[in-house]
This record gives sequence, structure tokens and C-alpha cells, in this order.
Amino acid sequence: MARDFSTVGVVGLGTMGAGIAEVFARQGVKVVGVERGDEQLDRGRAHVEHSTGRAVARGKLTEDEQRQLVDRITFTTTMADVADCDLVIEAVVEHLDLKRQIFTELDGIVRDDAVLATNTSSLSVTQIAAATSRPHRVVGMHFFNPAPVQAFCEVIRTVVAAPDVVDDVLALARRLGKKPVVAGDKAGFIANALLFGYLNHAASLYEMRYATREDIDAAMRLGCGYPMGPLALLDLIGLDTAYEILETMYLQGRDRLHAPAPILKQMVTAGLLGRKIGRGFYSYDGPDSSAVVTDGDTPSEAAEPLVRRPVRTVGVVGSGTMASGIVEVMARGGFDVTAVVRAEGKVATLVGTVTRSLDKQVQRGRLDAAARDLALARITATTRLDDLGGVDLVVEAIAEDLWAKRTLFENLDEICRPEAILATTTSSLPVIECASATGRPSQVVGMHFFNPAPAMKLVEVVSTVATSAESAATVRAVCAELGKHAVSCGDRAGFIVNALVFPYLNDAVKMLEAHYATADDIDTAMKEGCRLPMGPFELLDVVGNDVALSIERTLYLEFREPGFAPAPLLEHLVTAGYLGRKTGRGFRDHAAARGHLPSETCAFPAKQRRGGAPFAGSPAKTTVGWPSLTIMSRPIRGTSVLPARRTPLTLHTADGLELVGELALPAEQDPTATLICLHPLPTHGGMMDSHVLRKAAYRLPALAGIAVLRFNTRGTASVQGTSEGAFDHTVGERFDVAAAVERAEFDELPAVWLLGWSFGTDLVLKYGLEESVAGAVLLSPPLRFTTDDELDAWARDGRALVAVVPEHDDYLRPAAARERFARVPQAEVVGVDDAKHLWVGHTERVLDEVVTRVAPGVRTPLPRTWDGSLETADSSVYADGATGTFGR
Repeated sequence: MARDFSTVGVVGLGTMGAGIAEVFARQGVKVVGVERGDEQLDRGRAHVEHSTGRAVARGKLTEDEQRQLVDRITFTTTMADVADCDLVIEAVVEHLDLKRQIFTELDGIVRDDAVLATNTSSLSVTQIAAATSRPHRVVGMHFFNPAPVQAFCEVIRTVVAAPDVVDDVLALARRLGKKPVVAGDKAGFIANALLFGYLNHAASLYEMRYATREDIDAAMRLGCGYPMGPLALLDLIGLDTAYEILETMYLQGRDRLHAPAPILKQMVTAGLLGRKIGRGFYSYDGPDSSAVVTDGDTPSEAAEPLVRRPVRTVGVVGSGTMASGIVEVMARGGFDVTAVVRAEGKVATLVGTVTRSLDKQVQRGRLDAAARDLALARITATTRLDDLGGVDLVVEAIAEDLWAKRTLFENLDEICRPEAILATTTSSLPVIECASATGRPSQVVGMHFFNPAPAMKLVEVVSTVATSAESAATVRAVCAELGKHAVSCGDRAGFIVNALVFPYLNDAVKMLEAHYATADDIDTAMKEGCRLPMGPFELLDVVGNDVALSIERTLYLEFREPGFAPAPLLEHLVTAGYLGRKTGRGFRDHAAARGHLPSETCAFPAKQRRGGAPFAGSPAKTTVGWPSLTIMSRPIRGTSVLPARRTPLTLHTADGLELVGELALPAEQDPTATLICLHPLPTHGGMMDSHVLRKAAYRLPALAGIAVLRFNTRGTASVQGTSEGAFDHTVGERFDVAAAVERAEFDELPAVWLLGWSFGTDLVLKYGLEESVAGAVLLSPPLRFTTDDELDAWARDGRALVAVVPEHDDYLRPAAARERFARVPQAEVVGVDDAKHLWVGHTERVLDEVVTRVAPGVRTPLPRTWDGSLETADSSVYADGATGTFGR
């Protein structure tokens, strides 16, 4: 039984300490907050009042709850006031001597059974613990800023820490609603050890003037979906803090990659500490301001060469995914495109690929049919390189083979007119090698698109030592016409994105290889602690371990930096054929879904418009054309399809998959509530064809004014199409849930509820606590993958949760369901008598139960007849074949 910590002391009430005090007070724990003087104490109280005041303004707390929360905190300048606390957490500045002094003082004040914890982010917990007579009762409890918001917490175990103390603190962190991991006492722990190596490398790139601060930050935001660029993040953290963390990590580990970049020391010495003083890598509107203002380093358009070559015709060589994507992008951007493929059979394939992609854009509302037709008319596909003789720009997009690229550039040099610019899309090979195969090296440039090219905004424009400023400026101007964001860099391995990402990934593999932390814990640390869209091992398995190894070898061979040498574990996995998701096994066994990952709020690689107009104030892009004939009082049957605005849609997941779906809206009004349907068993033909959920989409927009979004999760299919990817036993499906919720947010759909069936109920319970979700209804929940911790998370959150359970269910019957859901006080279990399967004779009852919760203003039972026109779905297939053709 974990210890109950009823009173907690917090020493130091700066931004972090005040946040920690608030976290405990929110959970009903009494807090004693200590500061060294009245001025600092008043500032700490103001931090708490300001933070909770914002929560009141957002509707997260009532004024009464705020008052009770603040009253739970005793503010004092007397250290002895923590004498009766069960746990005391130190949260002062990162100075070892000061922390040791505080712990020595606390050791003489608190009870013998009290636990002492430090919030240090990088200092040795062991050295701090050694300042006491009870080192076995000292741990690290590293919260992340802002503590009331960030869900992650690192619990640091020293070599002398008592196991029961570590377990008690771990349980406490979970009680607080955090997602904790346990790590050993190593400089930087998990998150900072990986994050600060990456930040330090970015500072070095800037120091070498390899790229501008703006381009480095934009590359990582747009290329990787990071919430902030590395230099902007250093300004936010504080350059003095970053320097101290890196210096501590270097002195402990002697890893050269952690030796602070000289520019950091120089800026700290000059007082350029970041946002807190208004100057760092960027200049700000004032101290503590986030508004960036122009300064002497801000790029100016006037600095661009005045002479740029006109480009109206473009050639693209290649037939793969990247080549077809660039053809599409160029044609949509208004350029006449000549696409050259190596065989006649590839001509039709490339044109078909581009056509299908443009058709999807039309379906999503991103493109109208006329613009699609105009773009297709601009494309000429051929197998003859000679057809590129008159173009202004050629983009090579063939395989990453240096000999093949050099041969192609040699041929292009002879074929293309002298003024033409030649570009390569290589992601890792030296651009100068392609340039040196031509007689025009000043007109050869790298033009590295990111996949998928139509969606990703970033293009790295790579200049060699021979590239002219005019050629580079011309390519940047082309990118601007395409709506892309071009960043400029020199011709060295990895360019910007890969040069920063893959050493970080390699560090993560080394950490796993050293048995310091598990892959799950490392992924959790980077997603929850640093807000990255994917953990390093998730990303490696998506990219492919063979691809990662190839890039890391290239980086190592070019720079000869020992820290860049690929981790042996990565080489062993590639040798064994464990390449990631594409082979079913990488760092995780995807076929068996081993290595469960915690739920997450998913961030996306690049924020893209998801297509389709918001429902409010405008009709949907695809509207069912109902006949003018009115048929009165027809019974609503299992195959009856009532009027609605049904829009085919494609959901885009954070790990790069496209999911097939449909959004059904009320035909003549805005919806009053929204259902997102979840049921991904592939044996049932995909979520879109799951019995009750299909009937919900057929009926509820018309009968209850409810919008219904349903889709096929990864690897499942219906007559509407097959979603990409493979069925992933709740692991990858978390991205699918996040993509559906984001689509509902983008379309500003109201009162979003999740409706889970069977296995889909596990997805709801694991990943459904998104901010915009109002509640959830579970149909026949088996609870095979849901853990008690996940049920406890719903209990702490308090959101509405209803389970509808048939009396003779194959998995979990009402009595057993009530026993499992007893952990969730607000959960309601509704038993359906005499039922084994809810879809057999009980659909109407189930839909009534759903509507009662989701749209309480709608009268139930719902009508069983329809006084108007309706369609009949095709019952000969295990899907809604009729509605699959509406409006197309």
C-alpha cells in the first residue's frame, strides 16, 4: 500500500516552486510554501494566484475552488514550519552548494519518516542526498515547467535510495495526475540529457554561420513538427540555465556533444540571457516578452540578389513518391511541368498518382475541380530526357545513388539550355558531387523537399561552394510561389533537419543500450516532457532503422565526431532485419503490439489544413441530392438512410498515415453535438461499417441534430476505401484518435463525444482525455487493454463516462462492468436486459441512450418513422454501399 502524503512542503516559490505547490493543492494536499524573504514570498503567492486566476477565466476552476486551493497553501519564511510535513520538495535555483545547504537544514527539522526530494533538472541527487543523515530517504522529483500543465515527472532514484521511498513517490506522482518515469541519477536524467544535446548542436550550427537563426528554427518546426525551434527554446529556457545544465552534463559524462558551445558562454558573459532580459538569440519587445522584434540580424528582403532568373517551366526526373509529389506541387503552383520517367509503364502510373492525389484535395475542399483540371493540364509525362531541353529548372528526384545522380546530371548538362538551373532533392548526398558532373556548377543547387511534398511546407535550399547567389535566390523564389517555406544552408551532411535530428535519435538509442531507461520511458519523457510529436523510438520505427543508420553513418564519416558514431544496438537491429514498422519489428514488435505506450495528446509534424469548410454558416462541400418526392411516415429500418450532408474525408495522422472517413452533418441546421465513432476491429470491416455506429450516421443527423464522424482506423477497410497502415493493437491507433479529434476541432464541431464500440472502447479510455472531448459512451466494453491507471485518470478528470452493457455480453457483463468502473465515481453503467449483441434488436434502445447523454435537449425515444424522403443502403455488402456514392 503506497504511503499517503497528506502535507507537503515546498522550499522555493519561484515559477517552478509555486507551480509545484499549486499541483499539490489542486489534489487536496495541504502545502507549506517557504521562501527566504517577504518580497519573494509575496511573489510566490502572486504566481499561484495568477495561475489559478487564469484557470478560473478559462472555466477550469470556479472562484470558490480557486479560493479553497490557495487556502490550502501556507506561505511562510520560516523553514521550521515544514517540521510536520510528510514530504518536502526543494525547488530553488540550480546551485549545488545552495541545495546541499538547504538539505542539511531540512535534515535537522523534519521527522525521521519524512521524505526529502529535489526538483533539480541536472545536478547530482546523490551529492545532494549526501548532505543529510538520511540519504536513503532522498529522491529527485523533477517536474517540468509549467508544473500545473505539464503531465510529465521524472522520479530520480539514487544508488542508496530505499525502494519503498521511490515507490511511494512514484505513486504520489500518479495521484497528482502526472505521467512519471523512474530514472537513475545521471546528469540531465532522461529528457534534459537528450534535449540539451540537440539544443547545443543547434547553437553550434548558428555559431558557425551555417544557417540563420530563423532558418534553423523554421526547419525544426516545419520539418519535424516541434512546437518551438531550438534557438527560440534556448531563449525561453534562459541561456544561463542552459549553459549550467550543459556544463554539469559535460563534467559528469565527458561527452563532447554536451560541452557547451562557445557562443553560449559568450552570450551569458555579455548578459544576453534570453527572454527574461529581452535579448538572447533573438531580440524581444521587453523583458519576459515573447514578442520578437527586428534587430541587426533579422533577414531583409533587400539583401536578396536583385537578379533572379525567370522560371515558368520545370522538369522533374523520377517516378517515386517524392517525384510525383513534386510534380503535383509544381503544377498546382502554376508551372508547366515535364515529368520524365524511365519506362513507358511509369507514365500512366505517375499521372494516375498525381490525379488521385488532386482528387483527394477536391474531396477535402482544399481545391476546386477547375483548379484540379488546370493543374493536370500543365503536366506532360514522357520517357525522353531530351524533352527537358527547353525548361528553366530541372528537379532530380531519383534514388539516393551517387553514381546514378552524377550520370543523370552529366546528361542534363548536355541537354538543358545554358541558362537552366539544375536541382537535386537528395537528403544526404553531397550536392557538390552532382554539380561537379556538370559544366555549370554555379547553377546546381540542392532543393530538399520533405515527404509528402504536397503537405509539408519545408524545403531546404542547399548551396555548394560553387552555387551562385542568383541560382539560390531563384530557387527560393520558386519555393515562395509554391507556398513553401525555404530555408537556406550549406552543403554538408544532413543539411539542417537531419543534422540535428539523427544525433539526438542516436543518443536515445545509446541511452536504451546502456539500460538507463526503457524505450517506453524515453518516448514518454520526450513527448510529455518536451512536447515533441513522437518519441525517438516511435520516430525511428516510422523512418526505418536502416534509413537512420545510413544517415548516421554519413554524418559520422563526414564530421568524424565520435559522438555521431551509430550506436551498436541500431546496427544490430538492422543486421537482424528489424527495420521498424515496414518489417513489423524494430525497437518494438509491431506485429505482436508489445511494449504498450501511454496515451498522449498528439502533436502533428506540420500543421496542415484538414480540408472542408467549418459547418457554421456554410453548406458542406458535398451535399446529398435528395429527391423532391416526399414520402410520408415510412418506418425507419436497419438500412434506412435519412437526409444529411455527407462529406467524404481523409484524416492525417501524426505518423504519416491517411485514414478514410465520412462526416455526416444535419441537412438544414448546425449540429448541436458531435459523435466520433471508434471501433477498429478489422474483422468487422472497419469502423465505418460497425453496426450501431453505421446506423448512428444514418439516423442521428436527421433525428437528433448530431454530427457523426466515423472512419476506418489504420489497416481497416470498407467500401469507401482502405486506411493506410496496419492494425496495431492500441499502439499506433492513438494517432488515429488524435487525428479525428483534431478534425472535429478544426471544423469547430460542438460538444464532441467519443462513441466507442467493443475494442474501440479501449481506445476511448486510453486516449480519449483530449481537451475538447466532453465525454464518452462505451458500447460493450471488453476492457482487455485498459489499465487501472487509465481508469483512474478518468476518475481524476471527472468527465462524463457511460457504459452500455448487454446482459449476456461475451466479454464483460453488467455486474462485472460495475465492479471495474467502481474506480470511476462518475461512470454510469447501463445494463440492457435479455441482450447478447447490442446490434441485434437493440439498436434503437442504444441510440436513445447515446442521445440522452450527448444531446439531452432532444426528446427520446427517437422517432421510429420518418415523414420525408429517405434512401436505402445496400444490404448485400457488409457496409453502407449506397451512401458511399452520395455526392460523388
